[in-house]
Amino acid sequence: MAAIVHQTSDYVKGLWLFDHEALTQLDTIIDDALEGFTDIRKRDLDNAFKREQREHEKDGRYDGLDNEKKKEMDKKIRKTLEDSYLYSQDKRATSISFTSGKTLVVPRFTDTFNKPEIQNETPTVFKFETRCGTCELKIEMPSFSPDRLQISVSPQELDLSAEVFVKLKLWAEKKQQPTWQRYWQKSSGIHWPLWVLVVFLPWVAWSLFVIGSKDPAREQVKEEARHLLQKGLKKEDERRAIELILAISCGYPEPTWNPLTTVFPRWWLVFSTFTFLISVCWSFPPATVIGVGTGSVILTRRKQWLAFVRFLFITFALLSVGGSWFASLLNEFLKGGN
Repeated sequence: MAAIVHQTSDYVKGLWLFDHEALTQLDTIIDDALEGFTDIRKRDLDNAFKREQREHEKDGRYDGLDNEKKKEMDKKIRKTLEDSYLYSQDKRATSISFTSGKTLVVPRFTDTFNKPEIQNETPTVFKFETRCGTCELKIEMPSFSPDRLQISVSPQELDLSAEVFVKLKLWAEKKQQPTWQRYWQKSSGIHWPLWVLVVFLPWVAWSLFVIGSKDPAREQVKEEARHLLQKGLKKEDERRAIELILAISCGYPEPTWNPLTTVFPRWWLVFSTFTFLISVCWSFPPATVIGVGTGSVILTRRKQWLAFVRFLFITFALLSVGGSWFASLLNEFLKGGN
């Protein structure tokens, strides 16, 4: 009967904030897997021992031996199997690399929480590897691509390998940060050209237009002065001419229009301000954080930063809907202050 080969190797893309709770849950999944692997190792070792016994009986190596000698022979057979490469390479190792170049190797992730020698170290990537007889389990965050977790469990024909693989993959997917943060990380840097193109350049163009524009009320005063000059001043026009000269020289009357609110839509101030703030925030994208050493402090700050950015986005969305009304209120307030 052919064995069913399961898919037990894959990677999960994303960003993660691995706090103590997440790492403890990972240790628990691994502990459960190792219990099953240990049972399989014992079963495989017993089967190999029985095969060796049959070979010894077939070759007549037990002939003439009493029970004590047979027991000694069996002990040697089992010792030879246990010392063989297949059953002597058992291990459990969690390796965490730090920005300083150091690497800490411990059996469990929870063993790193209170290690005094790494309290001032910042973790970058980790790798977990365990082997128990013929069973192997690997979880790695590679240094060349820390935005992915590579998960591998073998042998593929074991139902237990498939179960462990599914549990690990579900754990990684559950602990992922939202997808929009991954897009944020990838697009960081290209948003400034977009902001300049959509917001800044139109603002410059309209500002130049505003600088060159003329106020209708003041233009009417100048036009009246030109008319007096064209028809020639008379005695009765002298008073009006003096009034026009004073008005032009002191910039009277007051502007009848506000270039900012007349040329630009009222929501423009809100839109440009919030898009600028969002662009500044977008320049500091999220990244995977391992809550070990100084990573615990970074993780707390990262959660606060993401909460602030989320609040800013929600506020911008709400103001985008009621931005015109808000800008109108702001304009009235500024007028009242003047």
